[in-house]
Amino acid sequence: MISTYEAAVALCAEYAPDLLPERERARLHPVSGDDWASTRLSGQIVHGLDLDEFLARTEAGIPWLVDGLIATGGITVFAGDPRSFKTTAALQLMFAVASGSDWLGHPLRLSGPVAYVGEEGSAHALSAQYRAFRALTPPQHPILTYHLQGLSPTRSEGWSQFVAEIRAAGVVLVVIDTLARTMEGDENDAAAMREYLAPLAELLRDGITVVLVHHFNKGGGDGRVGKRMRGSSALWGAVDGTLGFTRPTEGGRPLDDVVIAAETKYGEPETIRASFAPSVCLIVGLRGPILSPAGVAAVLREMEADQGAIPFRLLQARYPWVGEDKLRATLNEAIALGLVRSEGRGKNTCYRAVREEPAFEPFEEVV
Repeated sequence: MISTYEAAVALCAEYAPDLLPERERARLHPVSGDDWASTRLSGQIVHGLDLDEFLARTEAGIPWLVDGLIATGGITVFAGDPRSFKTTAALQLMFAVASGSDWLGHPLRLSGPVAYVGEEGSAHALSAQYRAFRALTPPQHPILTYHLQGLSPTRSEGWSQFVAEIRAAGVVLVVIDTLARTMEGDENDAAAMREYLAPLAELLRDGITVVLVHHFNKGGGDGRVGKRMRGSSALWGAVDGTLGFTRPTEGGRPLDDVVIAAETKYGEPETIRASFAPSVCLIVGLRGPILSPAGVAAVLREMEADQGAIPFRLLQARYPWVGEDKLRATLNEAIALGLVRSEGRGKNTCYRAVREEPAFEPFEEVV
């Protein structure tokens, strides 16, 4: 059965194509290159492609949302033990996508509106994290929050309204936290897991990326993230990638470090070593911190403890993937905002953070 939305799209395509939303024009009239994820055909429009045509549309390779880690228009699972910063990382990803900044030192290929479906944790804890991330990476696109609203892919009425809203908003990323809290059936049952995942395919056909926050099982596994995830193996078979979060311990106590084992269907496994910075409620990848005025100020504050005023060349070493012009522009913006001040001139210019600690509320991480 064709929905009212799909019928309206079909009529517009035939009689008034200029009125179609950009997402639907891309779906009905595919383009090549990095946009190939948005060309996946819906169930109502069938067109067979010969080999050369299909390969031409995909010749640019995998369309990454986060370079090498998270594929656009696919499902990625963030899995780990309780309090392993997986929710923090997922929220940080949302703000990165909404602001167009990097994530754990990895560049993003796409920016746009995002949506968060959270079915555990308090509103206070979530708002504390939101405030921290907003200060560091101010969003340029909407962030829609569905917190404790009983949403589940298998509850058709609420889910249909959710899909309609995020389509209208042009959402490019949906974070569902957690799988267990939004699944009505038994997560160990393969049929129930497939029933849960089936409605997500509707989002993937629109080129929307889905991140599922999930848990490791208590029995360990063979070491691979997919084998350590709780529930049916049907989940592992259906997803495009997994990120496994582990906190090292010392003397039986967990450290603020986190090791993220990333596996995708499209590339080699990668291990990301990061650290949680309580002062900014942030996971900082060792490949580099967030590039933003507040992020640069936080880095300067950290470096000054050992070195005093920081020369530009040392700051460049903390942002090796960023061009000189972009880094200087960010520093100038931080100076204009009163977050950073400069000393000296020309090649001898050094930078200091304004000595004011960020006024972020303490919080307990949503597990």
